[in-house]
Amino acid sequence: SGQFALWNARSKLLLIVPDINGRKPLPDAFVEAAKTISGGDPIDIDGKNKHAVCEVLPAKILMVTNDILRIENDSAALFNRIVCLKFVHHFFPEGHKLHEPGRTRDPELSGKLDKELPGILNWALVGLRRLGQKGTFSTPKASVELREELESEGAPVQTYVYECLDKDPTKATAVDDAHRDYSIWCHDQGCEALGVTDFGRALRAAVPQVERKRRREGNDRQYYYFGVTIKASRLKKVNDKEVFAYGTV
Repeated sequence: SGQFALWNARSKLLLIVPDINGRKPLPDAFVEAAKTISGGDPIDIDGKNKHAVCEVLPAKILMVTNDILRIENDSAALFNRIVCLKFVHHFFPEGHKLHEPGRTRDPELSGKLDKELPGILNWALVGLRRLGQKGTFSTPKASVELREELESEGAPVQTYVYECLDKDPTKATAVDDAHRDYSIWCHDQGCEALGVTDFGRALRAAVPQVERKRRREGNDRQYYYFGVTIKASRLKKVNDKEVFAYGTV
């Protein structure tokens, strides 16, 4: 995310970030660069004492961390491009407090793998052929769950939309009602709710079809989100009027 950090990334096929502190949110500049690179879009690249260029970086990005990354981004695009691989075992030496019995580091592993290189290559080629046929990487269930957790932490409004709203171009929800329901959901989830304006911005990033506007007919002057409606399971009828089943905030 530094000014000159991407200059040496030109023409590379793999960018490795070997150790990321996942306890802090990734810098906005890093997230935006990762989104641009993974999306195959041109990006401005500065070089020290060199003329800046604008080009597409063909690389994949490999990030390694001991913690679940905190990627704060309201758009679903970046999370949809992420493949999570979860490693559940440590290989600490015997005597270490985190040592797992039967999982001691093998000092001869490199030599053993050298003998298996032809088989590893064939295995990789089979995977490459399958990738070409399917167009996407196969991901195990644990990886899908990890990515969903990553997205839930980094884009809670997306999770709220998935759990609480129905997308329907023929319906609309009052801005105040949507934000009230979202605030209650945040309270239940134990996370801090965004203000009305920031929530609306995140909602439209998560569902680009949503429009914030007033109704054309009648004297109703309040604003609505057209394109989404609160799921019926979160509402109930009282005196022929829809009210929130769990009270007001």
